[in-house]
Amino acid sequence: MSENGCNAWLDSRAPERLVKLLFVLLIVAAVLNGGAFWLKRVGFLEPQHYHFAAAYIESSMKMPPTTAAGIAWENALKVGFYNTQGAEVFFKLIKDVWLTLFIFISAVIFWRLGRGLLPVPIWPLALSLLVVTVSFAYSGFRFGLVLPLAGLRFFFFLFIALLGAWAAGGRQLQFLGKGLMVFLSVQFILFPIEFERGLRLFSAHFFGQDFGDRIVGTMLQPSSLGLMAVLSLAFYMRFSENRRYVAMMAIMTAILVFFSASAMAMLLLFVFAVFELYRYVNPAYRSWVRIAGMVGVVPLILMLPVLSGRWDIMDSLWGRILPLTEYLNNLDMATLLFGQGLGAGTNSAISLLSLFPAQLASANDAGILFISDSTPVALMAQMGLAGLLLFYGLMAYAAFHDPDSAPFYLLVSVGSMTMNVSELFPANILLGLLLAHSLKFAGLPSKDEGIR
Repeated sequence: MSENGCNAWLDSRAPERLVKLLFVLLIVAAVLNGGAFWLKRVGFLEPQHYHFAAAYIESSMKMPPTTAAGIAWENALKVGFYNTQGAEVFFKLIKDVWLTLFIFISAVIFWRLGRGLLPVPIWPLALSLLVVTVSFAYSGFRFGLVLPLAGLRFFFFLFIALLGAWAAGGRQLQFLGKGLMVFLSVQFILFPIEFERGLRLFSAHFFGQDFGDRIVGTMLQPSSLGLMAVLSLAFYMRFSENRRYVAMMAIMTAILVFFSASAMAMLLLFVFAVFELYRYVNPAYRSWVRIAGMVGVVPLILMLPVLSGRWDIMDSLWGRILPLTEYLNNLDMATLLFGQGLGAGTNSAISLLSLFPAQLASANDAGILFISDSTPVALMAQMGLAGLLLFYGLMAYAAFHDPDSAPFYLLVSVGSMTMNVSELFPANILLGLLLAHSLKFAGLPSKDEGIR
């Protein structure tokens, strides 16, 4: 199909129903992904396990375990709530089904429409995908196909960015923004139940008291909920057609971020608020906004232990830095520059390789199986400095190409320092779709984009 024909199809209502259906399923998948954990944490699922764990945690708060065996048993008890079995597996698999379905539909549409769907210019994505392909081949040669196939999940956002322009027009992403409002509303409705009934698994002390604990919603981890709340607000504000619900979204986000007690999410919410204030304030006062932002971030950082109820919150930062410093020790120059191949240092690889003992043993011996708590560590492990520069270079290029979306890319880039963003569902989907939008539609007349 010609470029004009492809643009006409994208502007038509032909893909609209399909996109809306996929985005509704995306929000459902995001809620169900951690639904079983939430139900177990509040005692609605496996109530016997809940009451037993609650009694043990209450007693351990009065007299914490001191022996290594006692601490290990307590950790195993907590991990038990994350284990999935039976029908719970479906809750986890639905996100993988969605990813596979979206890539398949996008490939079929690309086959029918041809080059007209590709981003322009394509070289930033092409270069990234070329390095991913080389890393895939290298990892497959060393450890077999399971490890690089697991690593592909880390880079799904690139494939969505390459093939997903048909679903990334302004009208479509405006609908997705509304879906994210529903997603945040669900988390907000679940919050008081979890805060009141949820097991104390994360040891926060809000307002210096022992009641309540960090909330996770259906995002499995408190920091994941905090980051996803801020990204949802930024995405919604980027594509909202009016400001009717912005105040409601902002209030829900602030409350969820506060009770997630995530230091990074608090900092990102502050940065985003300053960024938005700078964009909408009278130009004569923008210098004052910049000064207030730079000055205000210092007391915010100093107040994080009090705000979060986590007196050891600064140790959490060191816990993100330590894996990187440990990994970088004794690396040769080639590994430092190009990594150890796709899948190294990813959560997906650990989960998938557990089903293949032989390849698991081989990867373990090579020292590439570990949980990276940040995107830079995972990128360094897989593709070295080359992958690190390509990822953040792509964020910068997209932000330059699409200034209206720059706040979102900034939040992703900063948030990735303490979290593996490209494995965080559905944040990785939002990133891929926004990249597709920025590289395909930014700069086009509003009739082509649907909304600026």
